[in-house]
Amino acid sequence: MAGKLIQQIKRGGYLSVIAITSFLLSVGTIMYLLRHTIKFQQWGTSEWLMFWQLLVILITAVIALITIFIGKRTSKQRATLDVILNYYQDDRLVTSLELIIKYIRGTAVDDHGIPISLYDIYQDKDKSWDKEKACLMTLINRHEFYACAINTGVLDETLFKRVHCTNFIKLWNAVSPLVMKIREEERKDTLFIDLEILVSRWKANPLKAEDL
Repeated sequence: MAGKLIQQIKRGGYLSVIAITSFLLSVGTIMYLLRHTIKFQQWGTSEWLMFWQLLVILITAVIALITIFIGKRTSKQRATLDVILNYYQDDRLVTSLELIIKYIRGTAVDDHGIPISLYDIYQDKDKSWDKEKACLMTLINRHEFYACAINTGVLDETLFKRVHCTNFIKLWNAVSPLVMKIREEERKDTLFIDLEILVSRWKANPLKAEDL
């Protein structure tokens, strides 16, 4: 929880810092006054004036923080909606998906009726899968990009999950054997790691009817 709050503060910029500083200073000062000058009947005009000024600052800081966080969340949701809409309007992505979908589903076979694996396409030994390989890597790279944006908090995970949870899980289930082989060949365990992390999290906490 604290980590998420810190991330929100960083994204809020200087206004968040000012609001939080004002909040902490006013709370600290009010607590000090209440603790050391508890006899309110002995307060003079200056003490009461200071108290109400600090209270106003405190309330203003709280309102400012709430406004900043709500504004940031709204902006993130709007950006996420734009990405989701672009997902279906991106000609390159749509074309790649249409071309490679039968291989992802495992329904494609060669002339001898042998299933064609994604690894066969990736290896492209006889250079006959150039187009399919390009489409396959476009699809994986694009979803890795989305996963990275979600994992780092740039995109709204709740909204994206409602729309694409099943698509991401199905894609990862299909390409994960290929990804493992690529990692082994390249000796890089972090290849497409954001996609794996995101799907693992969504599998552990699947979309439910009450989430909608």
